[in-house]
Amino acid sequence: MFLFEDRVLMIGELEQALHGADYRKALEVKDRLQQLYGDGAVPPGLGYLKRLGADFWERPFEPGERLSGWENIARELDGGGQRFMKARHAFFQRLFLLESPAELIRWHPEYVVWIANTLYELDDATEGRNVVRDALLLGHDIRPSDLEDEAVSDLLSEDLAPRWLACLGAIRRLWPLPRLGPQEIEAFERETRAADPVEPVKDDERALTFWKYLCVALGRSVNERLLREARKRMKRLNSELHAEHMGASAG
Repeated sequence: MFLFEDRVLMIGELEQALHGADYRKALEVKDRLQQLYGDGAVPPGLGYLKRLGADFWERPFEPGERLSGWENIARELDGGGQRFMKARHAFFQRLFLLESPAELIRWHPEYVVWIANTLYELDDATEGRNVVRDALLLGHDIRPSDLEDEAVSDLLSEDLAPRWLACLGAIRRLWPLPRLGPQEIEAFERETRAADPVEPVKDDERALTFWKYLCVALGRSVNERLLREARKRMKRLNSELHAEHMGASAG
């Protein structure tokens, strides 16, 4: 009976370590369980602990490189179930203490679903939407069904390329636009005084140019002339999104 109670306590200690993504402690408890009670006493699906290593959080990594650790975990837990969800929550919550979600997305936009959904769980829906925006601007496709944010999933169901979806999300006020600084406003003013601009031909370049003008049109530090010019150029690039922008502005 005492041996059984000790084993139960050790299992609880292991679960607590996993809950905090404390892989050093988890490895230590796992090894003690094996030594005292055999392999059958260790919960399944923890092979990743050895691959990550006890010093996973202390080792020096390049920006975003620690995300490879999550690949190890996700592969072993096979992408579903309560254990997967708990492991994802623990890993990314610990990772966010070392690297910001925005920084992680800049390096690896392909991880946006896991990052965004963890942020939603942490009640940081604003940052969750911001990383979706950033991934879209980088041209990364996101399946609507993969995100736990219903409004963003609805947006992703639109038949548009990723960078256009980033623009539409800003128009629908799902995420903010970066605030333009004085130098950026001056640069746009010089651009408007030059000859008529040559519109980009490639679709992704047109979307990014539309995004730039949208930042001007929704900014608070531009005069009426610049606002009209930005809207005029937006209309040439995408008349449908321009119309939605005008409708949203009027509302």
